[in-house]
Parts: sequence; structure tokens; C-alpha cells
Amino acid sequence: MKNYPHMFRSRKPYQTFMFRCIIPKDLKCVLGQNEIRVSLNNSLYSHSKIISSNLYNLCQIFFREVRRGSMQNITLEDVKHILRVEVRKSLLHIRHYRYGTNVYNEEKLNESISRIDIEEQKLRERLENDFRGTIDLIEKEVDKILITQNLQPDKKNVEYKGLVSRWIELKLLRQDWKRDLINESGKTDNDFQNQIEEKWKLGLWKNDTGVMPNVVIENYAPEPYIVQPKSIEQKYNKVKSSPSPLFSKVFPEFLENMKINKRRTGTIGASKDAFNQLIEIIGDKPIGDYNNVDGREYRNALSKLPSNRTKNPKYRDKTLKEILSKDIPIKDRISQTTQKLINSKISGFFNYCLDEYPDYVGSNVFRKKYQQVSSVKLKDKKEYFTDEDLHLIFNPKTFLPYIFENQFSKIQYPYYWVVILGVFTGCRIEEICMMRVKDVIKENGVWVYKIREEGEYGEEETQVKNSYSERTLPLHPVQ
Repeated sequence: MKNYPHMFRSRKPYQTFMFRCIIPKDLKCVLGQNEIRVSLNNSLYSHSKIISSNLYNLCQIFFREVRRGSMQNITLEDVKHILRVEVRKSLLHIRHYRYGTNVYNEEKLNESISRIDIEEQKLRERLENDFRGTIDLIEKEVDKILITQNLQPDKKNVEYKGLVSRWIELKLLRQDWKRDLINESGKTDNDFQNQIEEKWKLGLWKNDTGVMPNVVIENYAPEPYIVQPKSIEQKYNKVKSSPSPLFSKVFPEFLENMKINKRRTGTIGASKDAFNQLIEIIGDKPIGDYNNVDGREYRNALSKLPSNRTKNPKYRDKTLKEILSKDIPIKDRISQTTQKLINSKISGFFNYCLDEYPDYVGSNVFRKKYQQVSSVKLKDKKEYFTDEDLHLIFNPKTFLPYIFENQFSKIQYPYYWVVILGVFTGCRIEEICMMRVKDVIKENGVWVYKIREEGEYGEEETQVKNSYSERTLPLHPVQ
């Protein structure tokens, strides 16, 4: 790994390799970013090393072409072409938005209109309060489009400045168009195009006959706020910008990734339960739409849930909404340790999205910025069994009759042996229950219990918690 700085492992537990190439200092202002990252979708070091080496060589060729000035200066015709495509995409985007809005429900309709107003207000406030920072974001978006068109992103170029300015105007106009469509103003695509033409006077759609052609873009899907092409080799007319997929559509892919990386079946099942619980609490949204408010509301709801709610007869037949509407006593709620464990599964999923869907997910809103330490006070700590306690528990006069003479107990010998083996070995209860005759052998005159994991993934005959749990334990002579 030290000899291949262009490759690194992604976050645990996925352990797939990533390609990384640092952009040279003299080209950072041209390309608008500091490095290039690509997921190799491979966990084999030997394969990933070959792929990353090839990618690195391609990047060096690309950098040389940029230095040679192979990229041309942007012209007015280039600006027209880019704006023409972006306007077409915007028109189709608002159509998608319109068809996805429930216009028959007044409450939902008002929510959609309110959401449009908020988006527009946010952009205007950013322009007013942080003009330079907002322009930088827009320029990065424009630069990536220009590079795919083999055009030079030159901030001193007059046409470049005009493109950035019109890009902002188009974003603001698009919110007005959404409002008009939702309110059923009767406006058509041509009306919106004419509005653009009157404002810009660039003749974007006029052909030789003076008629505006019909606008068609195949395989269109709406775009996120900041366009981030996945590959530097893509051409502009091949760039597809689409809304982020739904959470419910992505997490099965994440679970499949866990299977590929041979995570425990139980761990995968617990993660699936956590994901379904998130949908029930917050809702099934596009992965790019979850925000800090959702993260906070989810953690607050999690802290109010009762422990073992699926087993407790008071809660198991109730929905989460019904449970959260009640005031659950603090002593009945899940512990902070359990909350942290469940939230870590959600946070792990969004870490995966940061790697695999960086064009949609820019931050992990479910990852807490601080670590909450749950300290157990001395008075609350459980005491260990003393010798007197053990003699009392295993008193033959009470221990044996309770197991072998209990009419309600159908399982006898496991109850007898499991606790005794636990006292003399200190094993986990799962490790004792999976003990087989062939696991108890004699080595160098000493009887030992060999704890091993055997069987194919998903069909293990025996399981251990982790690799360090595989061990050989000497058995006490008393046993």
C-alpha cells in the first residue's frame, strides 16, 4: 500500500478500495477541485492496484493535455449551446416536479409551494449575505460542465462571466416556473422559453425559419443543486443529472454489500430493522434530502422508544407513531448504548453513500459531532457472584430438583450443563450452547475445548463473535 499512494481503503466495514489522484497546484484553479476520487468497487488488493495504476496514467495524460492548452476559450456560441441544454433540462425538471405534487390535496399543495419559496429565499439570502462564496459554488458547477465540453474555465473571460450570471438567473426563474405550473397558470414550455428570450435576447432557439424547435431530451431526470459529473471524461451532452434515489431503494444495495463483505447474518438483519425503523420515524426520502433536522428528530425519537418493544406485550402491537405519542417512563426506555448502536447503523449507511453517491450526499447528518460518554455510577454497577453466592446457587438440594423435577421444564440437561460450564470456563453463553462432542479433545494430556467457526458464509455450523474469539480453552479437572 505504501508504494501505491493513489489507492486507499474505504471506511470500515466495506473495505473496498478507492482511487485518489491529487490535482497539480497549477491546475486546481482550472479544474475547480483539489483531487479526483473514484470507487474501484473491488476488495482485492492485486486487482485494485492494476486499476488504480491505469487510472493514474489516464489522469496524467489529461493533465498534460490541459497544460498544452488543448482546451479552447469559451465563445458566445458555446454559451448559447450550454444554456440551451440547461433550459431544456430545467423545463423537464419542473414538469417532473409538477407531476410529483399532489394538487388535489390543498395541504400538500401548500407544502410544495412553501418549499419552493424556501428554496428561492435560501438562494437569494446566500447571494445577499455571501455573494462571493455563492458565486464560487456556481462557478465550480459551471467549470465542470465546461471541462466536459473541452472548454477553458477562464474567470477573466467575458463570456464565462455572462454564463455564470445567467446560470444564477435560470435557477431563480426555475422556482417561478414551478410555482406557475403548480398553480395551473396555463403556461406552456414556449411561454417559459419566450420569457428567457425576452430577458437574455440571445436567440437560443431561433433557427433559419425563425421558429423555435420542439425541446426534447431523452432519458432526462431532474438534477441536484450542484452538478457533479462522475467522470472527467464525460462529454456535456452525455452528463445525466438526476435526483438522488430513495432511501428504500439504496439500502438493499448496502445490505448486499454487507453480504459480499461477509458480515454476520444477524448484523445484516439488525441493520435492515434499523433502516425500516428510520423510514417509519422520518419517512422514505431521497438520500440527498435528509438534513440535520432529520438527524436530530431521529435521535430524539430513538431516545424515547421502549426497550424490547417487539417482545413487550404493552408495545409490540403498536406502531412507532402510537408509541412515540405516549410518555414512556425513562426506566423502560432503551439504553444510551443501544441508541448509539442503532444510530451507528444509520451513520454507517450514510458513510457508504458519501463514498458511492458523492454527487447527492455531501455530509453524514446522522453522525453525531461529539461522543456522548455513558458512565455507570458505582451504585448502579452489577456486583459479581461471591463464593457464598455460587455455593447457594449450586446447592444440590435446590439446584438439581429445580431442573430435573420441575414439571414445567422440558429442557433439563442443557440447563444443568450450560451454567456449570459457564462457571468453569467463562465462555459466552453462545459459545457454550454451540459446543459439540468433537470440539472437546485431549491435547498433551489435557482436555480442552476448541472454539472455532466452521461452515460456509450464511450457513455456519458454529460461529464466533470475532477472529480473536477463536481459541482453545483448557477444561477444569472438576468438570
